[in-house]
Amino acid sequence: NQSRQFLTQGFENQLLNDLSYGIRTTFVRMYALKVKLSTGVNSLTSDFNALNNYYVVYKKMDNEFSYQPRTNLRLSLLCGASYKTNTIKGGNGENAFSYNVGSEIKWNKLSKRTLTATVKYIRINSILNGTSVNSPVAYQMQDALLTGNNMTWNISWQERLTNYPSRMKEENLKDPWPCIPAECN
Repeated sequence: NQSRQFLTQGFENQLLNDLSYGIRTTFVRMYALKVKLSTGVNSLTSDFNALNNYYVVYKKMDNEFSYQPRTNLRLSLLCGASYKTNTIKGGNGENAFSYNVGSEIKWNKLSKRTLTATVKYIRINSILNGTSVNSPVAYQMQDALLTGNNMTWNISWQERLTNYPSRMKEENLKDPWPCIPAECN
């Protein structure tokens, strides 16, 4: 994915290249294991502000172990790790290693609603080599979090709207003029 923007001071180019591999296996009908490996590049170059430029190369692994006791309930344990390094010429050689552990609960009512709750603990060890923690490269490498211990949570409720007229009833589809008025008699 690549984009180029023309701004009043000059051009800004963004590049996102991601390659992912995934595998999922189910055993004993109630347990599942999912593994995802990713590698890629995230880059930003600016004509007018060289301090915002970065070329972050990353490697990432995410795992999920799920237990599904019923068809409408799933409990998952999550864990993952990632390593990112800024390899742009003239950069400070910033790098960040992060790992996370968490859990997720997903409950659904068939074709009606889904409730998902996720909690994660994320530990980030980053070496910014003098780069400000408020800089774009630090924001990118630390996933908008701070160095050290972080907690994130997410609750989502998804409701499917039903009972709306998706089709007209058959009696409404009848021709309002069953015959030409001159021929009706």
